[in-house]
Amino acid sequence: MARGLPPSLLTHFKMLRIACVSGSYPTHLKYWRGTFVENFCVAVERAGCAVSVVIPESIQNIFAERAALFCGARVRRPVRLPQVTAPFLSLSRLAFHYGPLGTINRCLQERAVYRALNRLQERPDLVYAHFLGNALSSHRWCGEHQVPLVVVSGESSYKRFYASANRERMGAIIDSLHHVFFVSEKNRSAYRAYFGCLPERSSVLPNAVDTDRFRPQPKAEARKRLGLPTEAKIVAFVGYFIGRKGPLRVLKALEMREDLYGVFIGTGPQRPSGSRVLFAGTMENEQVADWLAACDVFALPSMEEGRSNAVIEALACGLPVVVSDRPFNREFLKEDCAVFVDPECSPVGLACAIDGVLSSSRRSIEMARAAREFALQFSLSARAEKFLSVVHTTA
Repeated sequence: MARGLPPSLLTHFKMLRIACVSGSYPTHLKYWRGTFVENFCVAVERAGCAVSVVIPESIQNIFAERAALFCGARVRRPVRLPQVTAPFLSLSRLAFHYGPLGTINRCLQERAVYRALNRLQERPDLVYAHFLGNALSSHRWCGEHQVPLVVVSGESSYKRFYASANRERMGAIIDSLHHVFFVSEKNRSAYRAYFGCLPERSSVLPNAVDTDRFRPQPKAEARKRLGLPTEAKIVAFVGYFIGRKGPLRVLKALEMREDLYGVFIGTGPQRPSGSRVLFAGTMENEQVADWLAACDVFALPSMEEGRSNAVIEALACGLPVVVSDRPFNREFLKEDCAVFVDPECSPVGLACAIDGVLSSSRRSIEMARAAREFALQFSLSARAEKFLSVVHTTA
């Protein structure tokens, strides 16, 4: 595979044509999915590159989306970047990760991505794959066309997602890439622990958010616009409604106190409900900022994470955060804006952590100020420039 960028582009990386391959990207049906990838691609485009997106998507989801649009259950969302769908017959989410069917599923996805890259109007100078699985799907096309391939790896667990893959072959493919970006030192260490060594060319590129969109707003005004109670103490949760993220653990903590309510933004099987839930569901990413601004504190007791964008978005909105006392959070968060709790503790422990923030208005104000100042270092524009600079200097 080509390791370097075309010589004509080495002096000015802003001329690059980049194709992003990501199965985690918003669609008309799943508009909440992978908005952090979309926002980053837009930031790279604003840095001067021409960016297009290849979205591996199951045929089942494609038909579901068409049906939802036809019957009016979904509306078409604005397409911010040129995109091509790579349809493939998925053998189910379980097969994608485990057992012999997982190998077949990956082969089907690779063929779909190969065809989709061929359908791009202009051949890219660089392919950026988000998550290792998409790098595997793009590897053959990039090798045949001598196009450098980079990957951003932010998996919460390599063992869970790549248990059925041949680790030796996968490690060899990853090591041949132009560059591997890990979203945290925790991710890089987890990769080394699972595969036995690090890629030859790798670095840490922390996640980032749009700090212009996600910013503090007058809380009373935000609550009035959204129809939320003005005097309630409101806790925000953003993430998939699954056990690893812990929405029901947050709900149980809210039920420990009479004056706590929750806003749960996400989707999944563990959907919170009851009198303490003011909202539970999905929304476009730009709407999330308004809901966060209307809340008092953010809670995400995850068991595992790569580097949570949701936490950084909450910090950018000036919210103190209550998060898991695990290395993936300790690595970058500070105690002046975060409270760390054992995600496996009883609901009482999580409730006490939330109460510790809300019971003191002075502490809440100080943590809110520190949260915003801390989040400003994670701007999308700075991340895009660093990404392009590393790609350029490692050519």
